[in-house]
Amino acid sequence: MCGQAVCGRGRGRGRASNSKCVESVESVGVEHLREQSVDGRVAQQLEEEEVRLVNKAIEMEMQEMKAGRIKTKSYAEIKKKFNW
Repeated sequence: MCGQAVCGRGRGRGRASNSKCVESVESVGVEHLREQSVDGRVAQQLEEEEVRLVNKAIEMEMQEMKAGRIKTKSYAEIKKKFNW
């Protein structure tokens, strides 16, 4: 038997009310799964967009480095500067 908070039909009202309660609980479960599915898709889309943007930024920086617009140093120069 169900709890009143789930379907509002109360406890112990016979088989008919129990089947209605089960249907209510199942429909709430399905809606919850649909919401999770939508949320999951949105989260996945956001992650994919973030990856695309990061990759685009890396490509732009690499192009600037290759064009000589960004000053770079070798590992040996950095090591020498910081006395490693």
